[in-house]
Amino acid sequence: MLKTILPLILIQFCLSTNVLAQKNFAKEADVAFANEAYYDATDLYKKAYPKVIKVAEKARIIFQIGECSRFTNNPNTAIESYKAYQTIAPKS
Repeated sequence: MLKTILPLILIQFCLSTNVLAQKNFAKEADVAFANEAYYDATDLYKKAYPKVIKVAEKARIIFQIGECSRFTNNPNTAIESYKAYQTIAPKS
């Protein structure tokens, strides 16, 4: 019986530690943005984007990428981000 329970316990442990190890890239990006670390913030926002489900949060992240691009003197990327924001931002 121990031989069948032990592998199940190990699998459960591995799965639970994987979930705990996931980072909230959006929060880290917000901190980097507030500290004017725009290159770091851009990378973190790009990591956060595919993990986000809510449309409003996706729109916010795209807008923030545009702001980071603007502050790092990348106007073309900023314009692309702002246009993408306009297409997915919730209409009010």
